Amino acid sequence: MLAVEAEIDSLYSEFAEAHKESVIEFDGCITYIVNHDDYDTRYDILLSAGDYIDDDTVNPGPVFKFEDVNTMNLGIEDLFLPEFVKAGSNIHVVAKVKNFNEDTGLFFLEPVTITER
Repeated sequence: MLAVEAEIDSLYSEFAEAHKESVIEFDGCITYIVNHDDYDTRYDILLSAGDYIDDDTVNPGPVFKFEDVNTMNLGIEDLFLPEFVKAGSNIHVVAKVKNFNEDTGLFFLEPVTITER
């Protein structure tokens, strides 16, 4: 699934259904992070599989999203995000599969932990 070149592919929905609530693990990168609504310590984070290259390069596979998460959700024991949690960082992701939204092209995950790599 991580090698598929399409932004939206039926394989993503099939994988999400077959592995719903399963924990998956992969090397990825943070492509975008923003505060969730008006919160200072809650975030929406977009991820891709593989290494971060630059703002103009889209990695194969789906765009993953952690929505409305805080540091505890990410397996981080500090109140604020550590330096490595920023756009352009390469991370290791452990997360639960939630669903794939074919309208938005977002593959939703529930984080277990993210670590710097």
